[in-house]
Amino acid sequence: MKLSQLTALEARLRPHGIVPQAHLQRRPFTDCLLGVHADSDSAVFIKLVHSAHPGFRRNFLREVGVLERFAGEPGFPLLRAASCDPALLFHACAYLRLPTLAGLLGGSQSTPLPTIAQHARALASWIAGFHGRAHAHRDLSPDHVFIDAAGAPAVVDFGLAKPLRDLPSREAELCRGYDIQALGMIAWELICGRPLFPYRGEALAARIAIELEVIAGVSLPVEWKRLLWGCLGARSEFTPEGSGPHPFSSIDDVERALSD
Repeated sequence: MKLSQLTALEARLRPHGIVPQAHLQRRPFTDCLLGVHADSDSAVFIKLVHSAHPGFRRNFLREVGVLERFAGEPGFPLLRAASCDPALLFHACAYLRLPTLAGLLGGSQSTPLPTIAQHARALASWIAGFHGRAHAHRDLSPDHVFIDAAGAPAVVDFGLAKPLRDLPSREAELCRGYDIQALGMIAWELICGRPLFPYRGEALAARIAIELEVIAGVSLPVEWKRLLWGCLGARSEFTPEGSGPHPFSSIDDVERALSD
C-alpha cells in the first residue's frame, strides 16, 4: 500500500477513532494494517475488506457480529471499532503481542508432551465454551491461536464461524466436529514439530487417513493415541463419515480424554 493510499485511508478511518500506521499484508480479500485506537492510544490490528465478493462480505459481517458479541471476554480479541458500511468494511481489534501455536512448529526442539497437553486442554476448554454458547469457529489452526504468559489461548479469525442455533442439527454436528478435528490436527502437529495438514483443504480427509496410520505405528502413550484418534476421526464437514477408529462426538469427549 502506497503512502498516498495510507493517507487517504487515514482520512476515512479517523472518524471511527482509528489511525492506520503501517500496511502489514495484502490478502486475496483484505488488507491487514497496524494502527492506533485514538481514545485508548493502544495498538490495533485492522482488517479492511477490498473485495466485493458477496460470500466473503457475508462472512466478514458474521465475523464482526461474533467480535461484537464476545469482545473483551477471555479468549477473544477486544474489538475497538468496526464499520459495516459497504463503502468502508473493516474492523480493528486490540493488537495481540503474543506468540501463536504456529511459532512452536519448525523449531530446533520438539515441544514436550506435558506442554502440548496444557495447550490442548486450554484450547479444548475454549472450544467447549464457544460451543456451549451455540457457535462453532470452523477455522482453528496453529496461527489462529495465541497463547498468553499463563498459557491461556486467545483465538482470532472468525470469518467462518457460524451460530449453531440457525443450523439443522446434522450441519451443526459437522461444524462442531471440525473444531474437534482441528484440535487434533493442532496437537499432532505440535507433537511432530511441523505443519502437516491442509486445514479446510480438499485433501484434508486423505491427509487425516495417512496421519492416523502414522499415529497407529509410532511410540506414543496410549492416552495420546486415544485422543488423536478421537479428534481426527470426528465427523466433520470434510470427513462426514469419520476417519478414525474411536471418533469423538463432542468436545466433552475431548475434555474427558485430556483429564484422564
